Amino acid sequence: MAVLLRFISGQRRGQEVRLPGSGRFLVGRGLQADLVVDDPMVSRLHFEVSCTPDGFFVEDQNSRNGTYLNGERIKHARLNPGDVIQTGGARLKFTPEEEETSDGVGATLVSKMPADGLSVISAVQDDHRAAKDLAIIYRVGNIISSERDMNVLCPLILDSVLEVLGADSGALLLKDEETGELLDVTARGQAKSSLAYSRTIVDECYKSGVCVATQDALADDRFSNAQSVFQAGIHAALCAPVQTNDRVIGVIYVDARGTSTGFQRRDLELLGAIARQAGIAIQNARLRQNDIQRERLEREMEIAGSVQRHFLPQIAPEIPGYSISASSVPSMKVGGDYYDFILHNGSDVVMVVADVSGHGLAPALLMAELRATLRARLAGDRPLSDVLQELNRTLIEDMPSGEFVTFLGASLDVRRGELRYVSAGHDPAVIMRHGVDELEFLESTAPPLGVLDDIEFPAAEGVRLNPGDILLLYTDGLWEAGSDEGHPLGKEKMFQLARELSDRDVDEMLQSLIGAALAQSNGAPHDDITAIVVKRT
Repeated sequence: MAVLLRFISGQRRGQEVRLPGSGRFLVGRGLQADLVVDDPMVSRLHFEVSCTPDGFFVEDQNSRNGTYLNGERIKHARLNPGDVIQTGGARLKFTPEEEETSDGVGATLVSKMPADGLSVISAVQDDHRAAKDLAIIYRVGNIISSERDMNVLCPLILDSVLEVLGADSGALLLKDEETGELLDVTARGQAKSSLAYSRTIVDECYKSGVCVATQDALADDRFSNAQSVFQAGIHAALCAPVQTNDRVIGVIYVDARGTSTGFQRRDLELLGAIARQAGIAIQNARLRQNDIQRERLEREMEIAGSVQRHFLPQIAPEIPGYSISASSVPSMKVGGDYYDFILHNGSDVVMVVADVSGHGLAPALLMAELRATLRARLAGDRPLSDVLQELNRTLIEDMPSGEFVTFLGASLDVRRGELRYVSAGHDPAVIMRHGVDELEFLESTAPPLGVLDDIEFPAAEGVRLNPGDILLLYTDGLWEAGSDEGHPLGKEKMFQLARELSDRDVDEMLQSLIGAALAQSNGAPHDDITAIVVKRT
C-alpha cells in the first residue's frame, strides 16, 4: 500500500509526494528537509511524518508557527486516511492508495556521469525522493540566481551545496581567464587549505567536463596514489563541472572524511544540477559586474572630461584690434588636444595649439601636465624656446616610449601685429592675407616634444599680421576627419573652405570649419578637432 501526501491548497495544489515505507520523512523550509515547502511561515524543519509498525504519526519539530492536524494544533498525533496537515499556507492530505509496480531501478553510486543531473533524477529514484530533489534544485536556483555580487555569490553557492549534501568540506574553483588555471574562489571546512582537497579529483572533473565521484578514495585505483587524497584523509568525494554554454569555467568539489558514510548517487546528481545552475548564475554575475565597471568608468570619464574642458579657456581673450575664436571637440569623453592663450612679457599673448599622440585618458593626463608646466614657465618673461626645452626634458621622462606631442606656440605682439612662433612637429599654421589668394604657412621649426633629448627649439620671426589678415591654427583632426567608409576632409578642401569663409566673423568661420569636419565623419570623429582663428581688424 503506497501512502501519499497530497497538496490540496496553494500553487502546488494537486502535487503528490510518496512517503517512505519506514523511517522519518521531514517537511520544512530548509534544504535538509525531505519535502521543501517554500513558505516564510514554515520553519526550516517544521514537522516529520514517521512510519512505525503501529502506523503513521505526525510530530511537530518545535516549529515557530505550529503544526495543525484537521484544524487543531498538535505536538504528536496518529495519522488516519483523509487527515489534513497544515503548515503555514500549505495544506497536505494524508492519503493511502494502491502502490504502483516498481521498476526496480536502484540508486547505486557511479564514478562518472554527465554534468546535467536534472535529466536523470526522476529516473533513478522513487517519487518522493525525486520531488524533494527537484524542490531543492528549484530552491537553490532561486537563492543563487538572485545574487549578482561575485564576492557574495560564490560562498552562497558553496554553502548551499554543503547544506544539501551534508559534506565535511568543499571548495569552489573557477578558471582564471588570463592563465587558464583553476583558482580557489571560496572554501569551507578543511578544504580551506589548498592542499586539503583532492587536486587529482578536481583536475579529472575539470579536464573531462563530467561529474566525478569516489565512494572510497583510498581504494579507488584512479586516486589511491594521489598524495592529496592520502594527506587530507578523504574518504569519499564528489566533483561537478561548472559550465556555461558547454564551456567549463570551474568546478564544485565536496568530500567526506574519517568515518563518514559517504555519498549516494542522488548526491552526485544533485551536485551536477546545482553546478549547472551555478554556472549560469556566475556568468550573469560577471556580466553584471562588467556592466557596473563599464558604467563606473563612463561616469569617471565624464567627470574627467568635464574637468578637462575647464582646463581650456572658456572664452577667447578680447584684444583691441583683433577678433579671436577657439574651440575643441574631443573624439572621446576626454582628449589629447590642447589650446590656450597665455599672457607673456606683459603685453604679448602666446597662442598655443598642441596634440598629444593617442586617444583617451593617458593623452588627457599628459595634456594636463603640459598645460600646468607651460603656464607656470611662461608666467614670467622667459623666452618660449627655453620653456619648450625644459618641457621637452620633462615629457621625455614622463611619457611612454613611442609617444610624443606636436606643439605650436605663436607669441603675438598685439601692438605691432608681429608674430614669433615655435612649431615642434605641428601642422603648419596658415595665414590668409587680405586681398591675396596665395596662402602663407608657418612651417615646423623643430621635432615634436618628447622625442629627442638635448635639442633646441628655435623661434621663427619676421611674421606680421596686417589689418584684414587671418591666422588659422589647428590640429590634424580638423582636416583628417572622415568616416570609416568615406575620405577625410583633406587639407586642400579645408583651406578652400577657410578662404571662402574669410569674409565672415571669426566665430562663424570657426564653427563652419569644425562643422564640415564633423559632417565628413558623420558626427563621430576618430581624432580630436581643435582650431583657433585670429583676425586682425
